[in-house]
Amino acid sequence: EPGTFALEFVNLQAKSTLYFEPGMGMETNIRFMDIKFGATVDTDYVNATFELLDVEAESIFTVAGHRGFGNHTRGAGLTTSGTDGSGAGHGSPGGRVGALEGGAQYGDFRWPTLPGARGGNDGGFGGGWMDIVGDYVVVDGRLDASGSDSAVDRISGAGSGGSLLVVADHLTGTGK
Repeated sequence: EPGTFALEFVNLQAKSTLYFEPGMGMETNIRFMDIKFGATVDTDYVNATFELLDVEAESIFTVAGHRGFGNHTRGAGLTTSGTDGSGAGHGSPGGRVGALEGGAQYGDFRWPTLPGARGGNDGGFGGGWMDIVGDYVVVDGRLDASGSDSAVDRISGAGSGGSLLVVADHLTGTGK
């Protein structure tokens, strides 16, 4: 399938980083992927199938908002007079600022597949989305689709978290 790569083994060494340029996602079929202690996979979105995915302790598999991917209008935080911004919504409404409502709730919390939205007044970006299908998924590290914080130079809202969907025959681990 175009744009998708298939690999037998991917072994990220300890404290290494697999980085995808902004706007790029990880569309893949990997038989065995081991993200070693302290390693990072950093991408906008993930649509991946694994026989075995092992995210070791201190490792991060991230589609977090620091990448600027979640800049969508659905659920975006609101802005008033260009001076205040509320938090973005997604699985629930976003945070209020005074009388200013937060961004609207959207998506399906039972089957989360959408990226997060941006906070109001050019605030934080929403997280991306991660769709993982695997026979065995071990998470002792962290899967992260969090939105980014509000801007520090003005009253703005934080971006909403994106989506993590893991469908696995066996899901284990002590991670987050």
